[in-house]
Amino acid sequence: MHWEAANTKEIVGPGWHPDPLDPARLRWWDGTAWAARIAKLEAGSDAISWHASIADLAPPAPQMVAPPVPTVDISIEPPTQPLPTPLSAEHAISVPVDVSVPVDVEVAPTNAEDPSRAHPRRNRRAWASLAAAVLVIAAGAGVGTAMLGSDERPTVAEHITYRDDDADFALRYPEAWHVGKRAPGEGINFIVGSSSVPTAEQNTVSVVAGTSDGQASIRLEDLVVSTSTDLIARDLVNFRLVSATEARLAAAPAFRVEFVDTTTKPEVRVVQYTGRTASGRPLLVGITVREPRTQATDKELAEFLASITSS
Repeated sequence: MHWEAANTKEIVGPGWHPDPLDPARLRWWDGTAWAARIAKLEAGSDAISWHASIADLAPPAPQMVAPPVPTVDISIEPPTQPLPTPLSAEHAISVPVDVSVPVDVEVAPTNAEDPSRAHPRRNRRAWASLAAAVLVIAAGAGVGTAMLGSDERPTVAEHITYRDDDADFALRYPEAWHVGKRAPGEGINFIVGSSSVPTAEQNTVSVVAGTSDGQASIRLEDLVVSTSTDLIARDLVNFRLVSATEARLAAAPAFRVEFVDTTTKPEVRVVQYTGRTASGRPLLVGITVREPRTQATDKELAEFLASITSS
């Protein structure tokens, strides 16, 4: 009860194939013809049943098998040179260390059989890191020495507040400035730089409040002429006027005049700000530079002038 194929040369060998009568099941091909044996594809069912209507079934399609892909023969030849023998602990590479810098380092005793002993390469890395740290510290020390030996003074961030209620002004000055003379009710004088040098070589900054008798009614321009004439007559015999401009002092209009003595080496420079306090008293700020290497920086002077208030 089965159909025999006329040409069996292209038909595969015995096996289960999709049933031509019902693709939902499998039918057994014995190599030459379909048999009555079928297998159900339902889940959990592997029962074999029989079916007699197979006379007109076609043989299963031949399964073409791809020819094998040729592969390249790979051969591995042993190395001609023997592999290097690992260094023993007694032949380990030593790294020279600069002993000119004292460093407290605790070194454990060498033990070639101790597996916890530090690897020579790690030791080299540790010494390299230590040497780099020493170089950084030395570079920082060099920069600090260069700053101390340079002509430009570093900016000082710390400030001290000074208030003179009798003179009707208050201000803030850098902590590095030295108080040279203080006259409550009149003003204060600062020494910028070293205070141990002679007076003729000191850089100074002074704030002076004049008397209030009849000064409030004098125009500011006339007050500038009066104070500048008095300054030239007393201290600026060889000085010449460099500039005269409007400015602000204690949040009020003021004038700034600058004089230079070209007969000295280095040249002595004097800057004077003339303004008024809130009560109308003349307010004078004098800046004298005799040693440019230790003079106040522009930032220090700007912050100092901006801090002067009057109420």
